[in-house]
Amino acid sequence: TAVGFKETVLIFPAIAFLYDMFFLKRRTRRKTFCFYIPLLFSVLILIIAKFSFILTLSSPDETKRSTIHHFLTESELIPFFFWKALMPFNLNIDHDFLIIASPFSKRFFIVLLSWFVMLWAAVKSYKYSRILSFSILWFIICTAPHLFIRLHDLFAERWIYLSLAGTGFLMASVLNMLSEKGFFRKTFISIT
Repeated sequence: TAVGFKETVLIFPAIAFLYDMFFLKRRTRRKTFCFYIPLLFSVLILIIAKFSFILTLSSPDETKRSTIHHFLTESELIPFFFWKALMPFNLNIDHDFLIIASPFSKRFFIVLLSWFVMLWAAVKSYKYSRILSFSILWFIICTAPHLFIRLHDLFAERWIYLSLAGTGFLMASVLNMLSEKGFFRKTFISIT
């Protein structure tokens, strides 16, 4: 029923699966299949019934921007989302971005590098801090639908609200690791 109010609920199966894989006891393959297939089926039914534009990659607000230009530009904005969530300064109700017209542009190379760093950090941190890895992947999953859904606005700060939970997990994880290493105690002693 939540999908009737907010389309972002469609990512719930992905978030639930991620949480299951990271933190819950391993289910058998059969149990996992029986749990997630109904969720995925429900999402598919809702997409067909209410959000058919997702299947055709058409724009719900009739934006004229081409699909490839949209994908390239939004690829740049997701690392920007991440940075904005970590450093919420110079907030703006209407950001202005230039369209990335070619996958061979210097800007898109920087975008690929940013994606590589985010995904590398998620994979690398899994061994010593699952919550850190989970928080990065949470952020990516919550913002990834914007890669494919063309709207008139390229970026709106309200789109990162749900992904901010992942940022909160990330900050808590980093602070916890620093605390375990005695960073806060040493800092407190040096300040006093």
